[in-house]
Amino acid sequence: GYNWTLTQYPQNNPVYKVHFVNNNVGFAICTGGVMLKTIDSGLTWFNINSPTSDYTSFGANFIDENTGWLLSSKVVSPHPSFHTTYTKIIKTTNGGDNWFMLYDVNTSSSLDPLYNIKFLNENVGYITNYRVAFKTINGGLSWENYIPDNDKNCLTLKMINENTGWCAARGQNFIFKTTNAGINWTSRDYAYGPSTNSIFVLDSNNLWYCGNMSSIYKSTNGGNVFVSQISNEIPDKILLQQNYPNPF
Repeated sequence: GYNWTLTQYPQNNPVYKVHFVNNNVGFAICTGGVMLKTIDSGLTWFNINSPTSDYTSFGANFIDENTGWLLSSKVVSPHPSFHTTYTKIIKTTNGGDNWFMLYDVNTSSSLDPLYNIKFLNENVGYITNYRVAFKTINGGLSWENYIPDNDKNCLTLKMINENTGWCAARGQNFIFKTTNAGINWTSRDYAYGPSTNSIFVLDSNNLWYCGNMSSIYKSTNGGNVFVSQISNEIPDKILLQQNYPNPF
């Protein structure tokens, strides 16, 4: 991250998310239903077909260069007191050249659009928004509720395999962990800030989370303890300066 190179893409639409399969192949989700692909590490981008141009695409996930899923939603408000959320999940098996519909549903409720999608393999995947999480075991044809605690919002869910994963609670200092495929969840309460916004998991021990208060925290023991490195310098003394005119 010391040096960065600006890449160009053939659209004026802002980029919403970027997902890379490997060092060369990546996909970019843009506003207006536009989806881009690169095969040269992001130096050049080209449009790929997306059958959900009338929806807003919020997430894309590929398990290899050919197989991937795209999550799109839209909200229609026919009345001020309620709205209808439309959700589509489409799949490609040839790198985005062609797509077919897996899931197409509308919900007349206060359910927010689903923002994140992640597949572990051809069959097992997860979708989440700020409130709920869902799991599929048949490649996205059907989904079941997969939320750690009905009293806590689920902002981000990161599973490293079918059994072990972590979930952050939006608006509260909670991180949940499961080691038995979501049957049971344990929670940790961290007083580092009012909200946890994102989790990144490298393996079963090393994970990071960030949130409000402009901090990033890391754990090396699977989330039992998180620490934040605020400086590379080690102080050699402590000094209490005059507090005038502030009387605390």
